[in-house]
Amino acid sequence: MKKLTEIFSLRGCVMFHFAFWLFFVLGFCANISKSVIEGSVASWLLTPLVTAFLAGAMALPTLISKSKAYKRVYIVAVSVLLTLLIAMEFFLMTEFSIFCGQDVIDILYETNGDESSEFLATYMSFGKIVLYVIGMVTVWALSFLLAKYIVQRCYAVYAECLLAGGGVIVMAVCGIGFIKYRNGMSIPQYSSPTRILYSMYVADRRAETNRELCGECASYIQTAGEKSRNRGLNVILVIGESHSYYHTPAYGYGINTFPLVGSIADSTLVWYDDIVTVSDHTQGAMDAIFPMNIPEGPTVLFPAVFKALGYKTAMYDNQYLAGNGISILSDGGISDLLYDVRNKTRVPDLELVRNGIAPDSANTMVIYHLMGSHYKYEERYPRDKFSVFGPDDYPGHGRDEAEILAHYDNSLRYTDYVLKSVMDKYADKNSVMVYISDHGEEVFDIDGYMGHGNAYSRSRPEYQIRVPMFIWMSEGYMASYPDKRDAIRRNSGKPGLTSGIGHLLLDLANEAESRYRPQRSIVHGSYEKPRRVVLNSLDFDEACAKK
Repeated sequence: MKKLTEIFSLRGCVMFHFAFWLFFVLGFCANISKSVIEGSVASWLLTPLVTAFLAGAMALPTLISKSKAYKRVYIVAVSVLLTLLIAMEFFLMTEFSIFCGQDVIDILYETNGDESSEFLATYMSFGKIVLYVIGMVTVWALSFLLAKYIVQRCYAVYAECLLAGGGVIVMAVCGIGFIKYRNGMSIPQYSSPTRILYSMYVADRRAETNRELCGECASYIQTAGEKSRNRGLNVILVIGESHSYYHTPAYGYGINTFPLVGSIADSTLVWYDDIVTVSDHTQGAMDAIFPMNIPEGPTVLFPAVFKALGYKTAMYDNQYLAGNGISILSDGGISDLLYDVRNKTRVPDLELVRNGIAPDSANTMVIYHLMGSHYKYEERYPRDKFSVFGPDDYPGHGRDEAEILAHYDNSLRYTDYVLKSVMDKYADKNSVMVYISDHGEEVFDIDGYMGHGNAYSRSRPEYQIRVPMFIWMSEGYMASYPDKRDAIRRNSGKPGLTSGIGHLLLDLANEAESRYRPQRSIVHGSYEKPRRVVLNSLDFDEACAKK
């Protein structure tokens, strides 16, 4: 050991070793917020390896220059930045129980200066600022002393090689996963710097894509000459959140999470058995649902098509508010262009539905994007009215898991009530509604895992990729379109993909519009089953056939 340490020292690497350990200690403190919040064993194991890889990468510049002054300035600058990251992650963790990731970066992109000032004034007092400054100085000083102590030990070099080597392997595996599946979760989420840098990259890409989409949709609306021949038709799309196919009675779940919708006669409501989403997270799912991609011509979002046909369009979204957003659902320019009506605040899902525009003599296309069963599940339903299930209803699980399962299934009971309210609102009009979840959710179904966003690495990706879907028709709609009624019932067992929703809606509206392709609509007689490629490159049917 001593000989190897002397070799490194002779090569002028002492400053490098010190920088490595200082950056490692500070980086680990900044990176553990995810591990603390999630509490997963994998996170606690992978965080130090990824941190070591980054510490080594950040320490490399100390080998380039022979100037000690440069090295000291560089080390101080990087360590100060890492200390600020610690403060930011600690603030997010203690105030909101979150860590800095894509959601936080998206909010920062969407927030203007006035909103930022109000936010800081709400959560940061002078006393808190003083405590944070004292805390940062203390953490930096202790990390400095700890790094100085470690670098003098004979085992320091071996520990560096072990940790950094493991980090290289983790980064390589994650890099391959990202190239193959284009999933941000495969960019190491166990490091604050990589999470932030990747999220900023994604935000910039989305903003550029939104500008292009807005221009293409505007051009289409201005030049499309076709107008609808319908009178008083209501086309409704309800997008759920984290609704598990496998927690739905229509697909065999033993607990009745959908009593109201489930009691509606098969003649008016038809469940679809084999629908899969393109992505395992909300943003990716929306990026697949809204565009009407066809080989010829630019990409157009399906609300633009209804707008061009003369429909009154409305969007009620409990997850994305229109403004300076970088999602196709929160971009202010896209929203102003596509929707006549848009909600400005988030409210409980039931209130969102009740506040929606009432059907009238005009053709309307209405979208409701619910908060649904987004984690945390216990916050997604009124506890006084919808606490139907309890831990005792899940005897095969430990107490903690059983409580979470009860909260999840109770949130679905609330969604069931919300969906029935939508149907009641439009029942006496000429109306057709499609309900689909953005993606699935794992809730201790096959092991101790709960959540979504990493289907590519799971043994059963279908739990996050397969989604529930149904089509509901009012009596007036069935009388007006008996052929549609029969086709909806006839095709319920066909395999589908959420990227065909726009074509499905146009088919249900009986709009033979230039962007519409009947072979993409699952209810049409000429429907062609698509090759269901999800998560960028995973052939869903092929992957499930191997299970």
